[in-house]
Amino acid sequence: MNNNFKQRGFSLIMVMILMVVIALLVIVTVQSSGTEMRISTNEADRKFALSKAEDGLRAGEHIIQTLLDDYIISNGSRQAVFSGSCANGFCSPTKDSFTTDQKTPTFEFDSAEPPTISAWERAGVLDVGCHQRTQPTCRVTQDGARYIIEYLGGRVTTDNENYEYFRITSRASGNNADTDVLLQTYIEVEY
Repeated sequence: MNNNFKQRGFSLIMVMILMVVIALLVIVTVQSSGTEMRISTNEADRKFALSKAEDGLRAGEHIIQTLLDDYIISNGSRQAVFSGSCANGFCSPTKDSFTTDQKTPTFEFDSAEPPTISAWERAGVLDVGCHQRTQPTCRVTQDGARYIIEYLGGRVTTDNENYEYFRITSRASGNNADTDVLLQTYIEVEY
């Protein structure tokens, strides 16, 4: 009878060890699935913000084409003024990024000294409230992407072809406040 008692105690210890191991496996699995869920949610939010920022780039490209079309149709009447303060999202380039061999640039610049820091790097230019100021420093798409257009100058080739250079910078946020995407593109337009 003494032998049977020892076997029952041994079985109880084995079952307890097995239960602890199963409990640890369940805890690890739950934590892992929670982490995977957060990763996939953050990735979806980043893709959402990226899509919005791309909309800002497209909106900027449309504005550039509209400005050039208006310039050509109106026979040289300048439709936009690019300034160091980025008024209405039209930014003048920094001293070292402007290039032109045109006698008369297609677009007008304000008379202030050109900035030394690129517009997209300056504080406040692409902040969330940039369009709510008395003098907006950016443009905003319908879905909330903020963007600016920098005129980088132009040139005329020996064949009398005009080229204009622009940099569009777009910034958008996702649903999470920490998700923020910044995109840039350079545009060369021939007209």
